[in-house]
Amino acid sequence: MTQVATVHRVDELRLKAMEGLLAGLTVTAAAQKAGVSRETLHRWLREDFGFQAVLNRFRREAHEAMQARLLAMAQKAASVVEQAVAEGDVKVAMEVLKSCGVFAKGLQQPGPEDPDEIREKAEINRMKLENEKRLDRLMATY
Repeated sequence: MTQVATVHRVDELRLKAMEGLLAGLTVTAAAQKAGVSRETLHRWLREDFGFQAVLNRFRREAHEAMQARLLAMAQKAASVVEQAVAEGDVKVAMEVLKSCGVFAKGLQQPGPEDPDEIREKAEINRMKLENEKRLDRLMATY
């Protein structure tokens, strides 16, 4: 089932309030920026579903933009770390190894890639749990 996004129109006061909220202002400060009372803005946040939908859309867009910027920075950071390791920076190299869990006990290996094997292991684990519960019930009776 596909959902079609509905575009909600909001007036200038609501847009100004949203701008304030998205800029990190308090509800009181955002209301002042928009020229409405704090109570009005609280009511919009609580009862005006069109306002909430547009605010959520703006928040989602801001979140997606932030994620894209962070990903670009992460790629640049990885290049810097790679260069530092290539130049023999032992401290950076050790931090990379630590963050990858190389020094952790019981470094977790990837699981199986065969769906049947995964299903079989899940069934074995389920049966083990059932048997443990049965054993606990039996032990409780003695």
